[in-house]
Amino acid sequence: GQLGLGVQDSGPVTVGDAELAHPGRDLLADVLADLVSNNTITQAQSDAITQALADKVDALKADMEARRALFESFIEDGVITQDEIDQLPADDPLRVAFDSIANDGQVTLDQLRGFGPGFGPGHHGRGPGGFMFGESSPNTDS
Repeated sequence: GQLGLGVQDSGPVTVGDAELAHPGRDLLADVLADLVSNNTITQAQSDAITQALADKVDALKADMEARRALFESFIEDGVITQDEIDQLPADDPLRVAFDSIANDGQVTLDQLRGFGPGFGPGHHGRGPGGFMFGESSPNTDS
């Protein structure tokens, strides 16, 4: 399975005498529970921390999904145009790569494949944004 933020969960982990199904989540819950029981923070503060973390994970997942959808729209016709790439921030790795190899304001998927690992379908590794072009969405269910 996958934990939030793309961290792979390799299954249960034994810590002391306890077997934890999701070590990171259980560890955070344990630490917060200890802080509440020691009166270091209140239960309301613990709940706020837990909710803020969940909200951040949800926002990051939504951002990654939007980026994946944007990239997929770029490659639908096999050519990435300057107008498409201009939708990305100036310092985006894909935009920097595009600017270095563009011919007449466009880049073909074949050019991306020749650029290096992770660029274009069929390459091993991950491209800009953490996925390969043409790869289906990773399982983000936790």
